[in-house]
Amino acid sequence: MSLVFDKRAERKTGGTHALIVGISSYPHLLGGRGPLARQPFNLGQLSSAARSAFDFYRWLVEEAVLPEPLVTCRLLLAPSEIELAQVPELHGHATSCGVNDFVQAASDWHQDASMSDEGKTIFFFVGHAFQFVRDDDLLLFQDFGNGIGPLFRSAVSFSNIFNGLAAGEGPMARNQLYFVDCSRNRPHGVPENVSFGATSAFDVFLEGAGHRRSAAVFHSAQPGEMAYAIPGEGTLFTSALLKGLRGGAGAPVMETDGGRTEYAVTVNSLAQWMSLESSRLSHDLNILPGFTMSGQLMRDPVIALLKQAPRVELEVEFEPPEAAPLARIRIDDAEGAPVVETPAALGPRRFHLPAGLYIVSAHFEPGAPFKGARLVTALVPPRLWRLKLKVHK
Repeated sequence: MSLVFDKRAERKTGGTHALIVGISSYPHLLGGRGPLARQPFNLGQLSSAARSAFDFYRWLVEEAVLPEPLVTCRLLLAPSEIELAQVPELHGHATSCGVNDFVQAASDWHQDASMSDEGKTIFFFVGHAFQFVRDDDLLLFQDFGNGIGPLFRSAVSFSNIFNGLAAGEGPMARNQLYFVDCSRNRPHGVPENVSFGATSAFDVFLEGAGHRRSAAVFHSAQPGEMAYAIPGEGTLFTSALLKGLRGGAGAPVMETDGGRTEYAVTVNSLAQWMSLESSRLSHDLNILPGFTMSGQLMRDPVIALLKQAPRVELEVEFEPPEAAPLARIRIDDAEGAPVVETPAALGPRRFHLPAGLYIVSAHFEPGAPFKGARLVTALVPPRLWRLKLKVHK
């Protein structure tokens, strides 16, 4: 049974409804335990898909503070033997993830989301996929290649899922999030004139007047490119996503009556975070930048509220650079209370501080050829803040 979280008895309308799918084990692809597909397209078993989906599920159920409380969560996981050994909790959540299992879970999810306009949907998929048409992906389910029906019967087009959640004349949750963690390249050996015969999860209707939605789609790869994972650690996309959702992508959203700033992860702040992480991973791992966002946004919806201010990285350097080995750095909060003080050291110095307003000052010992300096700066996530202290002789 895919329904693993159910609060419908407590909340009849609205709320958040999630559908999470993670497939590592494909019996009919290379290395699988079933008969090999007649056209496996050189695809094999995945190392991190199920555990990545499980990590997202645990964040959603155990950690997330959602503006629209979680009402239902459906979870489909097909872990590999390696993942089962590394994450024993997966044993209790492993399910059949064939295309019929998905269509059933998706239909139930759609039904819950259609109870009210005032709600949110979350769709999360990690597994194999193909891209034949730009900006559309065929998501492959566990029974892909089983030889029953058309070649792509065990695949569902992402556009069918996305367009199927557009409201026709009836209600539909208007705040929608999609996370699609898969490669988006065209496989070798697919004839140009093939009729795909993919399965549809939903009927698709024209979006009704007055039923405009805010729907953000986060992809792990550019069109035509590959997605990546670190075996034993999860996919790069989901790892970066969860780091952002836990605070890295936080942004100030309001100020309380007491003057305290509240922080949250919004669609735009998460998009900025994922772009920065994509660039960082591209540089560190020598891969193409991959993470992208698309969809249709009417505003900047809040994804998750943060219980505390997110931490921001601050780098302090000196002008002229020769002042650095002689300078102590002191950082005070907006009230003037000391937060951190460091001794003199070579080169730039980095700090991880909660977002907020700070006073950064440089201090020198008597007789040093430089005078002290101070700056007031506001640290706002998610980017690295570089601060240059100019000191004079």
